[in-house]
Amino acid sequence: MASRFKYALREAYGLLADIYITEEAALYANNKNNHGGWVSARKFEITHKHVESELVTSFILTPVDGKAVIAHKLGQYIGIKVKPQSAEYEAIRQYSLSQKSNAKNYRISVKKECQPKPGVVSNYLHSLGQGARVELYPPAGDFILKNEATPMVFISAGVGQTPMMAMLQTLLSDNSHQAISYLHACENSREFSFKEYLAQQTAMHPQLKTFTWFNQGGEECDFTGLMDLSVLEVSLPISEGVFYLCGPASFMAYVKGQLLDLGVQSSNIHYEIFGPHQAL
Repeated sequence: MASRFKYALREAYGLLADIYITEEAALYANNKNNHGGWVSARKFEITHKHVESELVTSFILTPVDGKAVIAHKLGQYIGIKVKPQSAEYEAIRQYSLSQKSNAKNYRISVKKECQPKPGVVSNYLHSLGQGARVELYPPAGDFILKNEATPMVFISAGVGQTPMMAMLQTLLSDNSHQAISYLHACENSREFSFKEYLAQQTAMHPQLKTFTWFNQGGEECDFTGLMDLSVLEVSLPISEGVFYLCGPASFMAYVKGQLLDLGVQSSNIHYEIFGPHQAL
């Protein structure tokens, strides 16, 4: 009996692997056939760097071959392959795309990981200057902004801002008139990325409202401590809004619990956890 079970289990795993391989091959083929698409790794150059905060720097990545890049869906990420000098092997990491699609280049915004120990790839990327080359894999991921005309609420912590930037940029550039709430939590003002951009956009677009929580407090934030959504209950579109969450798993679970307690439908909550995907 045990041997038959093991054989059936191997058969099932083999069938599942074949399904994934077939689907992955189809995705690659479809990607290659789209305008600007490619398969496997492709060489890109860092054509601009911009410091967003104490720990986060944005990189504009432009293809070395001068050709177009495939349009990415808002919220997707790209894989980047590098060979840090301190590493024995090449390393691949995934970073969310942090700007709207433009067919010319991509932008990633990378947090320099320092604790509990320095991140090999993130620190290496921060050390690179304009003109340095890396290899990228095509955009992927299913944390995607849906085409809805309902009020939008973006909630993030730390570097979880990055996919929100692509979503927000696109909505605002499309002259969308839907109400948008942007809620962000971080340790302090030094770690608050994109604050100049958010301030400019809030001043230009009356439909955009921004709220910030700094765990350590300070004059530049709206609230101190952990994100408490009850203070915004009357301002949030509880019944009709769509909520996008991104950040550490503990933050996501904490915020999702609050939203459910406030009466937000689970189907209106979409999230992306930085790290291995898991249910909240």
